[in-house]
Order: sequence, then C-alpha cells, then structure tokens
Amino acid sequence: MRAERARVFAAITSDPSTWTWFPGAKGGSYVGDKRSITVGRFTYNETVLVRDEPDRWIYHVDETNSPYARALVEEWLFKDHPDGTLVRWTFCVDPRFVLKIPGARLFLALTFKRAMRNLQAQLA
Repeated sequence: MRAERARVFAAITSDPSTWTWFPGAKGGSYVGDKRSITVGRFTYNETVLVRDEPDRWIYHVDETNSPYARALVEEWLFKDHPDGTLVRWTFCVDPRFVLKIPGARLFLALTFKRAMRNLQAQLA
C-alpha cells in the first residue's frame, strides 16, 4: 500500500463507523477494547486482543449473527516496504457450512484485495 505504516494502521484500526473503504461496511463503534461492526446484514462484536501500533492488531469475534463462522480471530500485520506498507491479514475461523463451500476462500481473498484497493485510493 502506498502510504506510511502509521497512516495505514490508523485507518484500519479506526472506528468502523468512519469506514468507507471496506466492502459492505455499514457502521459500528469502537470503545476501549470493544468494537462492533456491521457488514452487510451481519454484526460482529469484537474484543481487541493486541494493539501494537503501528505493527500488529489482533481481535476476536465474541458474538455475531453471521452464518459464516462459529469462532473468528483476525490478525493484521503492517511492515515497512519500499513503496509504503505491506499489509498481511490472517483470518482464523471455525467455519460454519457456508465457508466450507467451494469458492468461499476465494471470496474472502477478493474481499480483502478490494478493501485494500479502496483504502489505497482513500489514503492517496
């Protein structure tokens, strides 16, 4: 991503009610170590486990109405790169049936790539 690491970290870890870059994000909140985000028709209530600014951010989904997963942990790593920032997203999930169907992993990968393209445009 062609932006400095601190700016990328700040954008990704910001209050989700301000997000215009993540596909389907419709609002949310971020208070203390608790975050809530609505993506499409689904709400995710999360607890931030690690906030090591501007290098690493990890959170656990405590509760969701999503049909995709029973449990979910996400880790975001931010590394300096000659062109700006390298962002690595690790998505650990105990999937429900929907994520076990063919193409589900591709859908997640494409959603992440689209989000990063959108964020790149926002930060430009």
